[in-house]
Amino acid sequence: MEQPCFALADHARILMPDLIAFRLGVRPGSTRSYAFAPRMTLLSVDIDAEKRALESVALTLLAFTPKVVLAHANTVLLEVGANTRLFGGLRALLLKVTSTVKDCGFTSRMACAPTAWGAWLLAHARTCRVARRVRIVKDTTLVRVLDALPVSLVPSAQAHDNAFEQIGCATLADLRKLPRKGVARRFGQGILHWLAQAYGEALDSREAFCAPASFEARLEFAGARR
Repeated sequence: MEQPCFALADHARILMPDLIAFRLGVRPGSTRSYAFAPRMTLLSVDIDAEKRALESVALTLLAFTPKVVLAHANTVLLEVGANTRLFGGLRALLLKVTSTVKDCGFTSRMACAPTAWGAWLLAHARTCRVARRVRIVKDTTLVRVLDALPVSLVPSAQAHDNAFEQIGCATLADLRKLPRKGVARRFGQGILHWLAQAYGEALDSREAFCAPASFEARLEFAGARR
């Protein structure tokens, strides 16, 4: 018997399939009419619920670093460069963060890089299964790995439909090779600044998540359920 599966979708596209749907070929970015899997249920986005969930995760992850940032597309960024030794090295720290997120009731796709947008790209590339290496420490390695990523990962890519493909731009390396004036004229100056931040060529200052002075939470014990 086929298992039920679920996918988060907006009015037009699939945002995030669950593991079963993904294995059946449903991909982020697919149109609702194109994406199909037996017994698949499409779920609507609940912005308030997502915000509360991300904030609860961010609050928990403050145990590992004082610099936690809520970022684009339901991503939580952690600045951990100064804390890796405290937790037994980078690998051990990532395992502890993954375990902590799981204890909160969520599944995570971890990645690390010398830049915030670099880590963001690798995490989303891992979700889409288009990157083999998602733990980068050296700047020189970051450039090589990011260059190979598909241009569809650019946050503003969907806003431009298939414009990148129309000009033969398939990877971030292709995008970086295009004339800067032409890119700015067609896609906006912001994409050049975004590229510079991702590759560590421009400062990327972000506002850290601040824990509330007080909060209220509810925990339902398993024995209380009926």
